[in-house]
Amino acid sequence: MFNWLYNCIEKKFNEERINRWICAGAVEGLKNYFNRYGRYPEYVVDIGAHHGALSKDALEHGAIKVIAIEASKDNYKKLIKNLSKLENEANTICINNAFFENPYSRVSLISNKRGNSGQKSLLYVINGNKNDYIIERCLTIDRADLVNMTTGHMIDYLKIDIEGNEFCALPFDDATRKLFAKTRFLDIELHSLDNPNFFDKQAFLDLHPDYDPDKDMIVQFVEFLGTCGFHMPEQDISGKGAVKLLTANKNFERIVK
Repeated sequence: MFNWLYNCIEKKFNEERINRWICAGAVEGLKNYFNRYGRYPEYVVDIGAHHGALSKDALEHGAIKVIAIEASKDNYKKLIKNLSKLENEANTICINNAFFENPYSRVSLISNKRGNSGQKSLLYVINGNKNDYIIERCLTIDRADLVNMTTGHMIDYLKIDIEGNEFCALPFDDATRKLFAKTRFLDIELHSLDNPNFFDKQAFLDLHPDYDPDKDMIVQFVEFLGTCGFHMPEQDISGKGAVKLLTANKNFERIVK
């Protein structure tokens, strides 16, 4: 009885903590965009939308269209509920799929039962008792799908927070470049795969030869962003467990008034 109650309290605490952190991140990102461009984004794509903090704030600040993508069924239900409270929810497209390198696949979304609702990943490994983990099956969409969904529009604000799967979902290829070529501002969190308690880094590297196994993966990804036109971070990002980037595409800065 005590263990069950403790687990419930711990899970509730973790979820409240992650929700506060996600909401703070949404506010920070939108404020950064406003300070740079003098307006809030009109066309927003929110990948790893969770319960809709960023989508909700963007709509409340006048976004014309928001595409919110969330892989978890439980999070997706809360996302729909939260956005339905807004008068202009008709401006949203909510999609219950995982963002992945291969489209139209059925994949496994993994989370620890004692973790929080924001920590679910396609790349997590199961350590210990399999009964300690929740495994959800979900379908995928990819970069080409996003490009097609946003035909005729610039993506003013692209947020990606998918717990390590960003390396799979955004390989160094033309499809990723096409997505970034129509992205004005990128809000992305990069998660190191070096923690063996969460990820099998070697399994990833075996399938993705574009990465140098002897070089920090986050650094390599950020360097790729630089070749796509995004500003590079001023601080040293090597050896970090996670890095959040708010960066603008230099190719569009002079266009925005």
